[in-house]
Amino acid sequence: MRLKFNILCFLLISQKVLFGGTYHVPSDYSTIQTAINGVIHGDTVIVAPGVYEETINFNGKAILVASYFVIDSDSSFIYTTIIDAQETGSVVTMKSGETNSSILLGFTIQNGNGNYEDPDENGTYYTYGGGLYIQDSDPSIKNCKITNNVGNEGGGGGVFCYNSSPIFLECTFDNNETDDVGGGLYSRSNSSPEFYNCIFSENSAEFGAGCYLRNDSSPIMENVTFESNTASNSGGGFILKDGANLNASDLYVLNNSADGLGAGIYINNSDANLSYVLVGGNSSSSGAGIYVRNSSQVEIENGSISANVATSYGGGIYLRDGVNVTVINSIIYGNSETQIYFRSTGDDVELDISFTNIENGENGIINNDNGDVIWGDGNIEGDPYFCNAPISDFYLRENSPSLTSGSDGSFIGCFAVGCGPVNLGPTWYVDPNGHDGNDGSLETPFATITHAISTASDGDTIRLNPNTYSESFHFDNKEIVLESRAFELNMMELIEETIFIPTENGNSCLTLIGPNNDNAILRGFTFKDAISINGAGVFIENCSPTFENIIVKNNTSELGGGVYLNESNSYFKNCTLKNNGSNLGGGIYILDGSPSFENVTLQENLAYWGGGIYAEDSQANLVGCIFRGNEAFMEGGGLYLEGGLCEIEWSSFEENIGVDFGAGILANMSAVEISQTTFSGNISGVGSCIAFMGSTTFINNSILWDNNSPIFYSMESVGMSS
Repeated sequence: MRLKFNILCFLLISQKVLFGGTYHVPSDYSTIQTAINGVIHGDTVIVAPGVYEETINFNGKAILVASYFVIDSDSSFIYTTIIDAQETGSVVTMKSGETNSSILLGFTIQNGNGNYEDPDENGTYYTYGGGLYIQDSDPSIKNCKITNNVGNEGGGGGVFCYNSSPIFLECTFDNNETDDVGGGLYSRSNSSPEFYNCIFSENSAEFGAGCYLRNDSSPIMENVTFESNTASNSGGGFILKDGANLNASDLYVLNNSADGLGAGIYINNSDANLSYVLVGGNSSSSGAGIYVRNSSQVEIENGSISANVATSYGGGIYLRDGVNVTVINSIIYGNSETQIYFRSTGDDVELDISFTNIENGENGIINNDNGDVIWGDGNIEGDPYFCNAPISDFYLRENSPSLTSGSDGSFIGCFAVGCGPVNLGPTWYVDPNGHDGNDGSLETPFATITHAISTASDGDTIRLNPNTYSESFHFDNKEIVLESRAFELNMMELIEETIFIPTENGNSCLTLIGPNNDNAILRGFTFKDAISINGAGVFIENCSPTFENIIVKNNTSELGGGVYLNESNSYFKNCTLKNNGSNLGGGIYILDGSPSFENVTLQENLAYWGGGIYAEDSQANLVGCIFRGNEAFMEGGGLYLEGGLCEIEWSSFEENIGVDFGAGILANMSAVEISQTTFSGNISGVGSCIAFMGSTTFINNSILWDNNSPIFYSMESVGMSS
């Protein structure tokens, strides 16, 4: 209501002065200052687009000085009508009792370096107010861009106010700086500036990078944003000090930083009434969101204080030295370290909190036995389900618990509903271009598989968008399906577009170790182009996950070029292993365990022993498998068995090569049971189908066709039956 009233008053003032004489720059006057000098109260000066290298002084006149923006509200005129001080002082000076009828409208104000002034009249001079110097005046500044100004020594890089209460309407303060206080604006000594629809961004100072307000005043902010301001000491967004008692609503304090204290808001011996305030993504040593000290009285209603990071204490709010803070209908969640922190020394602090969603409830408040927490009614501690906090979208999702938790049954926090319901599973999506602060839905996926697994529950499915993944993870004993989107979309080509590669050279594409991976199912991926010691494509040890519809290709290692299985009972179904190479087991190396393979194709893999598979002291079971075109430079082109038992049925060995012997199978001190299996086109020196060394082999209902002779070769075999 206050905002509407002030805008109305401003428009009435503008309309009134336009009824006076109207003069143009440069047609009537060559410079803005000569125009101001030549007009009288109630007149209007309209300035054409251009760069005016001058400083101006209103000299106490109640006039409107405006760009063409005043004619048709075309904002381009703000950026093309520039007053540039060329570092010769403050760009604009108002120090002669100007009132709200002295109006500056629609300009870019830049490259000022401040007036050398002694506002306290104590003989001490400093430079103040690079963009605007305002003393003993209450002007109106509307639709202006105050940028790239400096106010070293005294402060107020963008604006300095002394005993003044200007109105700023729809102004931006950006890239202003000072080595002292108030990068964007500094006001003191009974100054009560008012800000409506304004933005402070990328300003810098030692204290109060956005603005610094102090000394017995009552500033007002409505719909004001402080974003990406930087303080080398404290108060990244803004500082209130020594009786600067602020009333603010619709206040947004985002992504500011301070090397010291209070990255977002710093309040020292002042009072503040903050409603519908967002404080998010700020970072400092302590009190990253809000820092309150020295008997300040602060009321926060419908605040969202989230994602602030303090490297020491009080990520959300830091309280000390006898302050009294009331929080109602608010959200304090996702800050680190701790949500609210009381300093352990100094006068007692009092915090009254009700109808607020605070992470970890009362445990989210550390009071260090130095004050009282009045834990009121209606507090909750659940995830508020922001729409997308990582990109500063703190609206609530449709199923947020904060929507009906307010004192009157309405929403708590700064914003109401802004997007659909949060994803609660059982399906979660991952994309490297996502963010782990997202909800894991298709529209806003997680960035990492690790985070998706930590979020998922038994029975859930994690789907990876087509992309390349390079990540180490484990399944934490969960019964989870990890899959590509090939099955969801019925697009099997996505299997080759959802790729795992090593995290670094010398690693496998995928490594799973330990029984906490036993219940996982992985399907619809490609593991390729890796070089490692063992299992370049997939390395499995002491666990038994299931693999379906995977492709393992173009990998190289010492053991198991494609897959390495050690003490694993893994199950492989509908998989393809192609063009992998190793010393033992070009496609797969098996040590101990009882893995099973169903409808698995091993094609064109290379090894010295066991081109397709090398199985050692294991009990492998193969059903419906195809060994085609694999080659062993020594023995066992398709399959090499070293001890153990292997059962093979409904399979085929086609065109495999064993340079010495055993193009299809070499069994060494093993037991082999073969049924419903075809051997065709295999080539070896001897034993093109099967070579035996101290082994027992049973062959039933099988076809041996077009292999080179002899098809069997036995060296001290225990026996063979067919």
